Amino acid sequence: MNTNNSTSAENPESLIQLDLFDACFTDLSPKSDLSTLIAPFFSISKDVRYNLKPRNYFNPSTKYRVRVTPSEKYGCATIFDKELIMFACSQLLYARDNGLPVSPTLLIDTHKFLVYAKRGDSATAYSNIFKTIIRLRRTFYETNMPSNGTINIGEFSLISEFDLVDVSLKSDIEQPSSNDGLVSPDDVKSIRSFKITLCNWLYNHLTGEKVEALTIDEQFFDLKSGFDRRLLEIGSKHLGAQTIFVIGLDKLHHNVGSARDIKFTRQAVREAIKSKSINNFNVAFDAKSDNVVFYCKDSRRFSMYLLEQQKTNGQRDCRWYDSLERSDNA
Repeated sequence: MNTNNSTSAENPESLIQLDLFDACFTDLSPKSDLSTLIAPFFSISKDVRYNLKPRNYFNPSTKYRVRVTPSEKYGCATIFDKELIMFACSQLLYARDNGLPVSPTLLIDTHKFLVYAKRGDSATAYSNIFKTIIRLRRTFYETNMPSNGTINIGEFSLISEFDLVDVSLKSDIEQPSSNDGLVSPDDVKSIRSFKITLCNWLYNHLTGEKVEALTIDEQFFDLKSGFDRRLLEIGSKHLGAQTIFVIGLDKLHHNVGSARDIKFTRQAVREAIKSKSINNFNVAFDAKSDNVVFYCKDSRRFSMYLLEQQKTNGQRDCRWYDSLERSDNA
């Protein structure tokens, strides 16, 4: 598995395991496990109408498969819900890199998470945490993607257990709104702290012999479009230290995991180019070949690449660049 730019780590045998990890660190860079960068584990849409059907992903090159089964009521976990998974990854990897004890169960101060994910400090931000947790807990996965060399045979959710530690309910609620008598997200006024337990598959990405994680640009949290967030993930994973990465629109559409038609993906790519929404690398579209092109921001480095292409293939073969739909000619 390609772990380009992955986080370094100490020998996992030296890691001390706690019953509960206090996720208290601040000012941490965003981290993601590699598997959810490679495959579309999360929906890019907040609209539950697009998130109620099971989804299947298959990569014919790697033979990786992922089946996503959403919650019947709340739908699939979204790329916005992934912020909580990234927060957990950042906390555990920081502890690991500094030789501190870790645990799959994290105690999370809601305010620290909201600051990390740039969600703001409104009352709604505090109450919406429950929906994020519920979707992550009730979205189930089956995959043959390994976690530190081990393939999980069975079904799992990224959060295997949760507990709302410090929570207040709406004062006008006489009884829970759900028919089963249990507290639902609509009953919650505020969550100040909570505990989550990561599944073994995800935890092993972070604490196994080889750290399978990548640093993601903080711009991820600023992007309001789920498609743009996924575009940033794919570019970060596959471009890496390369000068250029080219992917067919049909393959990109599959990797994004959109529940809509491919024409939506084509339009969304063009909108991302026009709005210049991704700022740590360039995105362009080749309408003739229906390819999406990711290339580095370093203009000198990219110019050297084009010159080398001219020497190797001749001037004619480099004219494709001039015909690209790019942010500087959109």
